[in-house]
Amino acid sequence: MKPATVNVIIWASLTLVVALFGFVAAWGASSITRHSAQTHGVVTQLFPQNHQSLQYNYTVAGKSYSGRAFGGTGRKIGEAVRVFFDQTHPSTSTLEAPDMPAIQSLGNVLAACAIIPFVIMLFLHHAEALPRWAPFDAVRPTSAAKNA
Repeated sequence: MKPATVNVIIWASLTLVVALFGFVAAWGASSITRHSAQTHGVVTQLFPQNHQSLQYNYTVAGKSYSGRAFGGTGRKIGEAVRVFFDQTHPSTSTLEAPDMPAIQSLGNVLAACAIIPFVIMLFLHHAEALPRWAPFDAVRPTSAAKNA
């Protein structure tokens, strides 16, 4: 088998493994998207030095919870906010639309699929554990020695 083919198969396999683990994690993180309900909350603290974040309190079935969110610009302590929470885990909440955590998780999975296999391939080529492939010649010690 050609060295480029071996490298592409390894790269594709790494990407599939990262995607599998990522989508399993994203499925759990997107629970709020699948089981969302809304309630009212109150802003209890503002953190302008921390990306304009804020803390809010809300109650579900008589039990009090708190959450943190970004976007506190213009908010005031005591202000009412709409809180979306996960009915299966009421302590999980957001002030954003409840589909946003799923969208953000998907973006994280896509980024991981691009970055993690690339970094692993860099290490494998640096260790010369894979056949030579031109895109990774710069990290291979033997290739660097030939170019010196």
